[in-house]
Amino acid sequence: RLIDVSSLLTALSANPWLAAIGIILATFILEDAATITAGVMAVGGIIPLPIALGSLYVGIVAGDAGLYGLGRMVHARGWAQRWINVRSIVRGRRWLRRRLVTALVSARFTPGMRFPTFVASGFLKISFWRFFSIITCVAAVWTTLIFTLVWNFGPIVAKLVGEGAWMVGVGVILLVIVLPALVRLVALRRKVRKGAAH
Repeated sequence: RLIDVSSLLTALSANPWLAAIGIILATFILEDAATITAGVMAVGGIIPLPIALGSLYVGIVAGDAGLYGLGRMVHARGWAQRWINVRSIVRGRRWLRRRLVTALVSARFTPGMRFPTFVASGFLKISFWRFFSIITCVAAVWTTLIFTLVWNFGPIVAKLVGEGAWMVGVGVILLVIVLPALVRLVALRRKVRKGAAH
């Protein structure tokens, strides 16, 4: 997937605005891969830094808002409410409103949690502008963090490794991102299993 995203963005890189559209679309496929690839391309001078970073922000926030919109659409259709009673929806809305910042931040940093949390925010009719302001800030921090790692780490690897530097850089950064996330996921599953056993 990472190679596919990289190939797509490289093909579009001749035109900066096409590259910007490519980055935005790539965030819908796999946003971390799009972020890393855009960072590598910015380091290599293939895409201007402002276009690379700005496109990432637009794509990621648009994707998050789209998940919220999906939740609102499901709620409006009413079919999901056949399986969820009104009391549960009210309780869920109250719970999420009180913990919205924590829930959205955790969802951004925990693999597999972004989709259900953001869709639930829409389904439970959490204020869109409150949701939007939080996810915009969180996405900016997360994206800038990954992009900065690539930006600072890329040139060092390029000097040491040469032409294959971008592949090494991507591998190391993925390891830095994916390994802690996997550890958290395993810990969460163990906690859930212990809870179910009791």
